Amino acid sequence: MKSKATTYILIAAVLGVWGFILTKIFSSLSDNSDMPVTAKKTFKEQPVNLSFYSSKKTGTLLLDYADPMLHDLAVRTADLPIEPSRQNSVTDYIPPAPVEMEPQIDVQYLGFIENLEDKRPTAIVNIQGMQYMMNKGEQQSGVHLVSINKEYLKIKIGDKTKTIYKNEN
Repeated sequence: MKSKATTYILIAAVLGVWGFILTKIFSSLSDNSDMPVTAKKTFKEQPVNLSFYSSKKTGTLLLDYADPMLHDLAVRTADLPIEPSRQNSVTDYIPPAPVEMEPQIDVQYLGFIENLEDKRPTAIVNIQGMQYMMNKGEQQSGVHLVSINKEYLKIKIGDKTKTIYKNEN
């Protein structure tokens, strides 16, 4: 029972607050204006002495100075005869021969293992989606393995040497 009484009291308080807010809004929008009347001026405006301000000097610009681009040339473009414009000769455009890029081979270095017997590192390499285990000096799918390191390996594709860093995925 106690919770019902508290609920009714809170509902009454909320309705009272909203009622107060709505009456303020509607009274401000109504035509009955109870706005305070402004007081009439009881003082006289005194004239202000502005004689200490000086007016700007109005002058004109002199535009008859020498042209800095012509450097004392007396010839004006209006005095020169107008020559007919020459037709530009159009030469046939010959497009350059297309440069064919060599296809890129997708190579990923996945890691390496060490052979227990001879302590030679064997690299695990992903070439074009296929995994290979390669030793130094071997060749797979046109990729020649030059050197193996923990962090990277050096490969040779054709005549280009590339460094492939370890894939951390």
